[in-house]
Amino acid sequence: MGDVAEATGGKAFYNTNGIQQAVEAAVEQGSSYYMFHILQTTAALTASSGSCECRMRERDIASPIAAGTNAEPPEAPVKDTGELARAIGLHGMQHGAPESHQLVFAARVVPAGKPVKGSAAQKKVEVQHYAIDYAIAGPQLGLTPSGKMQRAILDLMVSAFNDDGSIATRTAFKTTSDLKPAAYRDMIIGGLRMHQDVDVPANAVSLRLGVLDELSRHFGSLELPLPLKAPPDEVAARARALPSIEPD
Repeated sequence: MGDVAEATGGKAFYNTNGIQQAVEAAVEQGSSYYMFHILQTTAALTASSGSCECRMRERDIASPIAAGTNAEPPEAPVKDTGELARAIGLHGMQHGAPESHQLVFAARVVPAGKPVKGSAAQKKVEVQHYAIDYAIAGPQLGLTPSGKMQRAILDLMVSAFNDDGSIATRTAFKTTSDLKPAAYRDMIIGGLRMHQDVDVPANAVSLRLGVLDELSRHFGSLELPLPLKAPPDEVAARARALPSIEPD
């Protein structure tokens, strides 16, 4: 376990009854981090594994880092990630599971109108409609060339939970974005913006959002308590927070 922790940039805790202290240490140390992108300039890039090292100027400062690297050509064919997506959806979208920060994103979740009678989980219940706007940092996305455009493939997942932790409803859909050169430059600077509308049972107590980048195999998630209230200045706030969203 020590070797596994060292190779992945983590830390192994041994023979301790201080579970709370160990969890607090893990959360504290994992709440601040840097993301490095290493670009190989060699024209002939082949898939290979290697190692990397992080050295700090201050001797008394330690920075855990994943020791292993894996290089893949950017033009490598996209592999079938359906099984991976299902696995992540099963485990990463569990109620109360640790939030994943492999893929960093921001989300604005706003209720639209009042709860109405609808259909959720095959039962007639009151549902609340939520409008979700995602902002995903552009440089972290795995893109693949598609002619003169760059293609991004993302899975957006939403799960709502009852007060006993059981699933109230879940939904997911795959979106493919083909970015022209100008749109690609804007995405790198300002991020990729996505929109999703969902109906959630009005008595649900929490909402978990997940974003899976199928090309980089990175996943991000966050969980919010329900119900959520719309800000009083919703129209102005939405205009300030996010630019207009393209249809695709």
